[in-house]
Amino acid sequence: MNIPMKKLTLTGLSDERPIILECLKRTQSFELGGTVSCEADGARVAPDLMRREKQLTEIAKIKFGIDFIQRGKSELDSVVKGTNKAAKGGFAESVDYRAEKAKKSLFTVRDAIDYDNFRLIAARESEVNETVDKVTAFNSELYSIRADEAKLKAQIANMAIYDGLDVPFARIHDTAAAFIILGTFNKKQFEKIPEGAFPDFSVRTLNVSDHLVSVLCFGASGGKTDAFAALKEYGFNQCAYTYDDTAAALIAAFRVKLSENYSRRAFIYNEIDKMGDELTLLKIYYDYLNLELESTEALSIMLQTGKTFTLSGWYPGYAEETILSALRSVTENLIVETAVPQEGDIPPTLVENRKLVQPYTSITNMFSVPSYKERDPNKYVGFFFFLFFGVMMGDVGYGIVLLLVTFFLLKFVKMESGVRKFLMIVCMGGVSAILWGFIFGGFFGIEKTVTEGGRETAVSILPGLISPVNDAMLLLGLCLGLGVIHISFGLVLKAADLIRKKQYFDALCESGFMLLLFIGAAMLIAGMLGINIPALNITGIVFIVAALAGLIIFGGRHKKGAMRIFGGFGQIYGLINYISDILSYSRLFALSIAGGIIANVANQMAVMIYTMLSGSIGFAAWVPGLIVALFLHAFNVALGILSIYVHNSRLQFVEFFGKFYEGGGHEFIPFGSGTKYVRIT
Repeated sequence: MNIPMKKLTLTGLSDERPIILECLKRTQSFELGGTVSCEADGARVAPDLMRREKQLTEIAKIKFGIDFIQRGKSELDSVVKGTNKAAKGGFAESVDYRAEKAKKSLFTVRDAIDYDNFRLIAARESEVNETVDKVTAFNSELYSIRADEAKLKAQIANMAIYDGLDVPFARIHDTAAAFIILGTFNKKQFEKIPEGAFPDFSVRTLNVSDHLVSVLCFGASGGKTDAFAALKEYGFNQCAYTYDDTAAALIAAFRVKLSENYSRRAFIYNEIDKMGDELTLLKIYYDYLNLELESTEALSIMLQTGKTFTLSGWYPGYAEETILSALRSVTENLIVETAVPQEGDIPPTLVENRKLVQPYTSITNMFSVPSYKERDPNKYVGFFFFLFFGVMMGDVGYGIVLLLVTFFLLKFVKMESGVRKFLMIVCMGGVSAILWGFIFGGFFGIEKTVTEGGRETAVSILPGLISPVNDAMLLLGLCLGLGVIHISFGLVLKAADLIRKKQYFDALCESGFMLLLFIGAAMLIAGMLGINIPALNITGIVFIVAALAGLIIFGGRHKKGAMRIFGGFGQIYGLINYISDILSYSRLFALSIAGGIIANVANQMAVMIYTMLSGSIGFAAWVPGLIVALFLHAFNVALGILSIYVHNSRLQFVEFFGKFYEGGGHEFIPFGSGTKYVRIT
């Protein structure tokens, strides 16, 4: 049900504005907003742009710190493994760090903290800044290390081609009688150099890689210029290194430096991995800063004079005494006005229902939050979602599994409200699956063979009223019939809303005639199925004719001229949409059939594997058979939950909501509740 909202308008001293805002945050029952009229000398309060900019900068720094620590903690294992792998290749020394194994919940759960302790985080600003500075220093060092590693790896790769040279580079120079040239060729070009291409000097190959060939060329001193020219014709590149060490010694030195970098990087990630307390501190402070930013931005919807301010917002009616008592406890210099929503106001929507209905608000809100003045559809959505879930799952065994697993998770595992709502929907869906499973006779798709009239037939081990496979047309008719009921109920709700607004004729034209048409069609179908009630067919025909006549005559009542007449025929053409909507419920039939067939196939696979292996391993052949069956059944349940959730939601959004629901509201979000990492109590 929609909780009645009330409007609160406060006028107080500007100096007391911070404590009043803080008081409203603490109540967790007030949404800042609404409209405050600007009269006389009143003016909007301009947000403190410098303060806002500073807060945004601080938030960005804290968010960087959080992301850096989380990323570092997750990367430690991979960095240590990479370092030790490099150590095996002689590029590093092995390290023995182990990531701290934090306790992980099955679901992500925010830590709960009471408001008083949450506010105390402001006193730890210096610790936060120290942590951010430490993280920033780590980040800069890691960036420098990575850049240095890339440079060292490039140097090692470039130097490797001269690894066959056993003298320092500095000693490769001309003498009075001879010249010496060190350099490389492209491997493919080198292979194309004809024999005898360099008759006036000697060329000695030093090393060969995948792409390069290093050579040492020497000859009489007077022929150096001609030698250069001859070498350049084949793409020769002279070595520019002038180090006082050999290539092997330089590579070894580079590897030592690279090893130090690897170890240092692993050490830094190990230090980051130990920053669990600092991470918690940053997360709480991040939420604190965001709420402070919320207060700063709230100034833009306030009014002020020289020394006073006025703000307005909404609160649920039941929280009035809580809010007023809290305000009186912080100041007496306050004018408080409360009022019910007036024409033109757009209050937020706060929906509260019984425990069994409340989870379905998540489904409705995926489509749109109900507007404040609109009927809360969640109890109707909950009933039909529950009903259709069982039709599509339709197996006692699967229902029991869903019920037990979700009940255990809900009872013993901590989780956020969104996940809890989803699991509660699945849990109730398990109950529905059990009920419909008895109707369909489904129990993990297990069948037995019976002989009837000398013919063997496979039937479910549970005696059901309808067999989804053997009575497919009956099941399809049942699903379409449920669709007609679903759509008709939507039309009834629309008629009820119009009647509540005293629009009786609109209720008749927009819902009444279509409902009459459905009733008439149901009477005709009942007569065709052999239900012998006197005048059933005639009454059905009369209802259908009356409904069609009403649609034609009054369908264009809002139009003018000739369009008033043709508008009625447009209503008749629009019946195609209703036929399409009803056929959409065949998805109930399709998923019910598919789930039963997959369950049966899983059992047959188990039997087949047992038959194949029983000759060699005996009774133990049931083990692999059961493993395969359990895997396929688990897959069937998981796929079923996903498909049911999607298709069931679609039936609510399109076929049901399209008949009466408008939505367009905005959810009530208390001032000061917009936290990301912690949950304020």
